[in-house]
Amino acid sequence: MRSSKLRAQKRYVVIVIQSALPEQVLIDADEHTYTIYDGYPKAQFHFLVLPRLPFYCDEVLENGKRKRIQIPTRELDSISSVLASRHASFILECLQRASDRVRGRLTQLVARIRKGMRQLVIPPEHPLDCDYAQDGEAAQGVEWDIRCGFHSIPSMRHVHLHVGRILTQVVSGELVSERMKHKKVRAWLMQHYLSFHPRVGYWLPLAEAQKMASEGVRTLPHPRSYYENLLKGPLLDLDTEQTFKTFPLLKKHLEQRWVRTVEAQAQELHK
Repeated sequence: MRSSKLRAQKRYVVIVIQSALPEQVLIDADEHTYTIYDGYPKAQFHFLVLPRLPFYCDEVLENGKRKRIQIPTRELDSISSVLASRHASFILECLQRASDRVRGRLTQLVARIRKGMRQLVIPPEHPLDCDYAQDGEAAQGVEWDIRCGFHSIPSMRHVHLHVGRILTQVVSGELVSERMKHKKVRAWLMQHYLSFHPRVGYWLPLAEAQKMASEGVRTLPHPRSYYENLLKGPLLDLDTEQTFKTFPLLKKHLEQRWVRTVEAQAQELHK
């Protein structure tokens, strides 16, 4: 399954974007990048920004003239190879410009959704089964932030920037489905959760990667084995140092966190 996913996403990179990617896949494109919907989204809004192949940049020569060069594909394999490239700052800048455009569009979309979600109701007995308020019901609201970052060890051999509302509310259908009863699924969900967790260390925010590049840092601070071990646990809470032994316990905690967050924001919305 994973290898087929990697091949499918790699295929997006080498085809001619304008003519080959359908509208339901392609969100944004420019000279250096394109943005697609993640085929396996980890949130309601989850996109991937990828550099085009071939990837070109203009170098300023000693005589002041500009020369257009092609950046080797191997320098675009992962965030590690990007940092090792002498073109790291330029590559990350291109990814940032694309993510800014997507974030702008997302902000407008989320604003419209949030306006509608002022009428959101969360049933106490089933907090994930949200629905819009009817006449006479007390409505609640919700605010979403948008994150941009990389996995220290990518899931495909082509660097890609994750953009979306990722792990800001970890109550996706995957966390509450019947598949949670299966051990293999629970193990996959643990890795998925930890890989996007903002404090575990596997997730590298775009701003931090850009800071490393500007300071001349050419490698990630730890070897590959270190990052692989981060996905073995423990299951860390999003906001505190509390850990959980099992995914069902984490799931219950996140459901309660979701309710508290929405209720608190509802009070602000209705002041």
